[in-house]
Amino acid sequence: MEIKNKITVIDAIMGKGKTTWAINHLNDKQNIDDSFIYVTPYRKEIERLQKNVNMFYKTMYEPELLYDDESQTSRKLFGLIDLLNRNYDIATTHHMFMQLDERTKQLIKDGHYTLILDEVIEPLSEYEIAKLDIEILKSKNEKGESAISIDDKGYVHWNTDVNFKGNTKFYKVRNLARTNSLMCIDGKFFIWVYPPEIFKLFDKIYILTYLFDSSILKGYFDAYNIDYEMKSLDKGKLCEYYEPDHSHFKKLINIYDGKLNEKYKKESSRKKGRKTNPLSTTWYKNNPALISQLANDNYNYYRNCVNSSSEDFLWTCPEEYREKISRNGYKDNWLAFNTRATNDYSNKHKLSYLKNVYIQPGIEQFFNKYKVNFNQDKYALSILIQWIWRSAIRNNEPISIFIPSKRMRDILIMWLNNEKIKDKKYAA
Repeated sequence: MEIKNKITVIDAIMGKGKTTWAINHLNDKQNIDDSFIYVTPYRKEIERLQKNVNMFYKTMYEPELLYDDESQTSRKLFGLIDLLNRNYDIATTHHMFMQLDERTKQLIKDGHYTLILDEVIEPLSEYEIAKLDIEILKSKNEKGESAISIDDKGYVHWNTDVNFKGNTKFYKVRNLARTNSLMCIDGKFFIWVYPPEIFKLFDKIYILTYLFDSSILKGYFDAYNIDYEMKSLDKGKLCEYYEPDHSHFKKLINIYDGKLNEKYKKESSRKKGRKTNPLSTTWYKNNPALISQLANDNYNYYRNCVNSSSEDFLWTCPEEYREKISRNGYKDNWLAFNTRATNDYSNKHKLSYLKNVYIQPGIEQFFNKYKVNFNQDKYALSILIQWIWRSAIRNNEPISIFIPSKRMRDILIMWLNNEKIKDKKYAA
């Protein structure tokens, strides 16, 4: 699939004024007759947008719960469809944007909408389905038919109206297959794929982000030959893309470099002879005995190394290990490791990042299938930087951070030194 419509990626570091640019663009009299859909990760940002868009030019409507007679359910998706039917300007969330279906596609195209996407979406994710369920779906009945088939490109197709007796897992597979949103890679990875044709529906698209080159969305665009141009911001105006200087942040970021890091050196753990990287997803699964030690080290950093108060501390780890690593004093100060676009934690000066970031193996295989070169280290850096910038550094205030993963520390230091980050092969 080749998509040639105008997509502009506005790539600028956090705090450079991307959202301000978007608000000014919406308030520009030259755009008064254009229709917009503004998509942001959080509802709180919608409220900010609505307050700052000039009501004499535009009113940004948020989809509300609406009852649908046919399905006899109330959903915000029906509210979105109602707004599209009226060709209103719309402000909504990433979550809603990911639910666009056949009913919304033609309405968006007919409405000649411009999309402003505040931060990248994740257009690919592994779809969990048990091996036994896959075997059931692939098994042939007495007529020689199977519930699903997989075409040469890896897309899953639904072939039957067999009643699976209320098995909702199979109905979800059916619905995804019917919308061309499910792929099987290498016969074992099931991948949910956001329909790439969505990006063809808009007259114009603006994507506001930082380090787009390292995002999954960029790799997805490359896989589906979706063209885009890169721009930066200078004094609130679009300009030719440039890579900014990061070195001035070195004086604001104190990266812990002490004994607490020693236990988490690269390739320090093994399972069945296979080396793994400390604090990766695989490491957490394979080293349950070390989780308690990590929790103690995190508390040691919090209490003794930086003598932090609860109000000043922010930390992260994989969510499934949150309770095991939490300690009194900072239990409620956890923030998901891949959080973007919120200013709610800009009062935090002491940080702890207990995660070694990689893309999911299924997504890696998707990129391999489409011959997309994806830099895992740059991706990890982009996730780490976005998380760090939720803190007080966005106010140009100094912060301290504990990053026990050597790999994550190294790529952050390279970024601070304006060094090129070359991809290395790791066992996650």
